Amino acid sequence: MVRLKSKEGEVFEVPWKRACYSTTIANMLEAGSEEGATLEVDLSQITSVVLAKVIEYFEFKERYSKTTGTIPEFPLTEDIVVDTLMAANFLGC
Repeated sequence: MVRLKSKEGEVFEVPWKRACYSTTIANMLEAGSEEGATLEVDLSQITSVVLAKVIEYFEFKERYSKTTGTIPEFPLTEDIVVDTLMAANFLGC
């Protein structure tokens, strides 16, 4: 598991493989240890609300990555669109 820590200090536990949908997180993990270990990644520039949405996107991507049919639109509310896009850009996902 990977523990992702938000700006507010909230910690989200995410499976290693799912966390690696972010190239930034994958690079941090690659530098630090082996798969299977539990690591904490400090993402103090990303709020809990936005980080939760990014993690929801990781789950969405995992669920639909091999789908050949129609993929539903990822739900994103207007109040966090810009912050979520900036976080996604930073995280490389």
